[in-house]
Amino acid sequence: MEPLANYILDKSKFTKITKTQGIKFPASFSSKYLKDYKDYLLNLEKTPNIAKDFKEGDKKLLLLNPQYTKEEFSNWPAALKSLVEENSYELMDYGVQLNYDDLTMQDILGEILPKDVTVPAGFETVGSIAHLNLRGSQLPYKHVIGQVLLDKNSKIKTVVNKTEKLSNVYRTPELEVIAGEKQLETELKEGGCVFKLNFEKVYWNSKLQHERDRLLKNLKGGEVLCDMFCGIGPLSIRAAKKDLYVLGNDLNPDCYEYLKINAKVNKVEKMIECYNMDAREFAKYIVLEKEPKAHFDHVYMNLPVDAVEFLDVFTGLFKEASREIWNENNLPLIYVNGFDTGKTPEEVNKNFLDRISKAFGETLDPNTKLDIHAIKDI
Repeated sequence: MEPLANYILDKSKFTKITKTQGIKFPASFSSKYLKDYKDYLLNLEKTPNIAKDFKEGDKKLLLLNPQYTKEEFSNWPAALKSLVEENSYELMDYGVQLNYDDLTMQDILGEILPKDVTVPAGFETVGSIAHLNLRGSQLPYKHVIGQVLLDKNSKIKTVVNKTEKLSNVYRTPELEVIAGEKQLETELKEGGCVFKLNFEKVYWNSKLQHERDRLLKNLKGGEVLCDMFCGIGPLSIRAAKKDLYVLGNDLNPDCYEYLKINAKVNKVEKMIECYNMDAREFAKYIVLEKEPKAHFDHVYMNLPVDAVEFLDVFTGLFKEASREIWNENNLPLIYVNGFDTGKTPEEVNKNFLDRISKAFGETLDPNTKLDIHAIKDI
């Protein structure tokens, strides 16, 4: 294949014949058989399970999954065998023609790409944007990969590839548009909330939704959440919707602007205070300087690379604070995200205890229990 940016797909060349068996049956049983035997049918996207081009009196042709061959009839599921034998139904060889529009992204790319190039297994969806991580031998074919992805996902308008790791201070990706509209402004929904963002300017990870769902179950209306690296507000906005009061901060000025936008869009402006500060300075300000001073129940620190190291800001911080607000019996619960290479829960626990001890400047008891939850394997 010619690995050029302007490579044009000839969709007419993508024709595939899938051979299968059909069962001839009286048309009056169509609805019943489609329901009763749905697990054994062809079940191809955009292809009906009853052949449209078959005509023989009042009979129709029920199309089966290709795994059920005439030669292997004795091994068919009992229900399917009984349908044929008890009614003396006739079997018929049938070829289903599939064109470009009928084939999956994996089918098409499997034919286009050289055998030594891996077909992308999946992608992240961010609103109308599809986000790929193409590497190595895939890169010369990035534009055709992007075009096929675009063709096969009607809700996607833009396909991007991440060219570098998250290396800048704001953790925003270096992106290249490889197909579709050159538009990185989008919006999406999560947890009943709408989020507007520019995918090139802010950090967003759709795969963390389940972690946010899990965390929100531990938060109660009336409590106060301090979100130190809040981004555009995926947790903060949803927490505010749950009637928590939120102190949301992010160093990235674009995240700060979108946080304010999303608070307004979701009508929770009165439940969120938005800040654009360094996380350590933010924590000190909230505890020591902010007026009116407020107690917070939870601290969320989602900066996996070095959030643990930011724990040093809490060393002695509450001892300097107002005794009317803080004491040793009402300290906040801290949720801190991090990467670790430990192979067992025990090893991960020890690694985090060591990092936390170093951040706090004192050795924690090795028996200190951490509530560790594995979010995902990267």
